[in-house]
Amino acid sequence: MHMRFFAVCVAVALVAGCGAPAGTGSAPVSSTSVGVPTVNNESLVEKAKAQGKAGVGVTVSTVEGKTEEVAAALKALGGYVESSDPKIGYLRVRLPVNVVAEARKIPSITAIDVEGLIDRVEPR
Repeated sequence: MHMRFFAVCVAVALVAGCGAPAGTGSAPVSSTSVGVPTVNNESLVEKAKAQGKAGVGVTVSTVEGKTEEVAAALKALGGYVESSDPKIGYLRVRLPVNVVAEARKIPSITAIDVEGLIDRVEPR
């Protein structure tokens, strides 16, 4: 009985692709399959708010082919794009602390990694 249960669980996990990182045989990521992006180090956003910082530095991962679209959306929120690499769907951005929640709603963002607090958002 236990062996049959184990075999069924393994089969379900294999069919569902549980634990498979994106891009390793799983379904391609598209703007229609992306949910609300994860925000790593979200506590830094709260820390920035508490300290009266203007913003946070973030690294943003995007859906393939949507990097420029995401950059434009982040700029519209008041962000400053420091660098980007459309080949890998990467942006390095300074975001005002009060728009991080809005940035999460941009459909083609897959993840936001908050890296640090900043005093100024605009370019120096």
